Amino acid sequence: SLLIACGIDPKNPTTSSTASQQTQNIQSEIPQELSPSEVAINENIKNWQSLDKSPLVMVRLNEKKTVQSFSFGSCAHQKKPQPIWKAVLAQKPDFYLSLGDTVYASYPEDKPLPMAYVLQVHHPDFQEMRHKVPIIGAWDDHDYGANDGGSSNPLQTEAKSEYLKHMINDAAKVSPKIRGNYHSFHIGV
Repeated sequence: SLLIACGIDPKNPTTSSTASQQTQNIQSEIPQELSPSEVAINENIKNWQSLDKSPLVMVRLNEKKTVQSFSFGSCAHQKKPQPIWKAVLAQKPDFYLSLGDTVYASYPEDKPLPMAYVLQVHHPDFQEMRHKVPIIGAWDDHDYGANDGGSSNPLQTEAKSEYLKHMINDAAKVSPKIRGNYHSFHIGV
């Protein structure tokens, strides 16, 4: 089975401006009550530095295991609800492949970089996922700390360090000698 989990860049939505404006008008007319997830996210934002000191529990990938199913997706904003993880877990994938934008750390309001990663791994909607399903990923621009950033990004070293600190399966494969975040997995071999 295969489940594709996707999100959108909140700074660059793919919907038309008319539809987006209509949605904003409707949303502003409805009284907004925070969901339990949003309350927990707001608490995590206030306390992210103490969360960074707590142990990180994440399932290790067993590359020798025969794969029956996997899920993949991208674009998880650490300050927004992420109900998609329940659907991913329901599929019981052998692993999840993050195709990038594991966090959004490229905008001033999402910095410092360590905060973005701490908020994601401690995200209330993501907790069960990281405890039950091995996660591997690809590093993308928002993970990197600069929207559409390249090798001139002054945060490149810090971004790589934070990514690997919080993506333990990837960290086991990336050489500290290389500048980038290149790695591969041979699963079920």
